[in-house]
Amino acid sequence: MRRLIVFTLAPLLLAAVPVRALTPEQWREDLVTLRAAIAAHPDPFRKTSKAAIDQAADALAAELSTLQDYQAVARMAGLVAMLGDGHSRLRLPMAQGADLFRPSYRDSSGED
Repeated sequence: MRRLIVFTLAPLLLAAVPVRALTPEQWREDLVTLRAAIAAHPDPFRKTSKAAIDQAADALAAELSTLQDYQAVARMAGLVAMLGDGHSRLRLPMAQGADLFRPSYRDSSGED
């Protein structure tokens, strides 16, 4: 009986663990690439100082292991936004089934 309970609960426990699109190390690699792209911008520190962007990127790097994927994406997009350049943006390849975005509203039908 105890085995039946364990086997019955195991799928429920696994379903509660969020699935990550990338590991924290993969997010760190992407952050290194993003920092290089920011440095390659023609005038990256016109609106925001290099120190401020570096501080935000360092803070993000330190927190990547605790963030959900959609939070990492939002923080990386925030780094790009710090450039203050409407021509720069963060574009991500989307894996099928990746849960990177959380709906912030419900339509009138009550569905997400």
